[in-house]
Amino acid sequence: MESREIQKEHKPKTGDFQANRVLFKVTVYSGKYGFNKKKVWLPRQDQLQEILFSQKTIKACFYRDIHGLSKDFYLFAFQHPEFKSFEQLWLAFVMSEKYNKIFEGKDWIIK
Repeated sequence: MESREIQKEHKPKTGDFQANRVLFKVTVYSGKYGFNKKKVWLPRQDQLQEILFSQKTIKACFYRDIHGLSKDFYLFAFQHPEFKSFEQLWLAFVMSEKYNKIFEGKDWIIK
């Protein structure tokens, strides 16, 4: 479920998870070696949420509109039972909300 849009915006930070496409293993980014074409960033749930919302928006959301966000997310989850983990579900939700794309088996397409 690689998402090119999210990969392009990523600025590597120590502690990021990355998958090596050649060796098929997941490692934690230490900051010593950069991301390259062999590696794919595996965003955590909190990082996916940060992509959708600025820090100000996140704080406002928690105080003002957490119910609306939860409702949208759970409705999306109910409509997409094909995602088997919260990480997959959050990635799909971010791609849908921010980039207007859905996952069609092998790639992201515009809705």
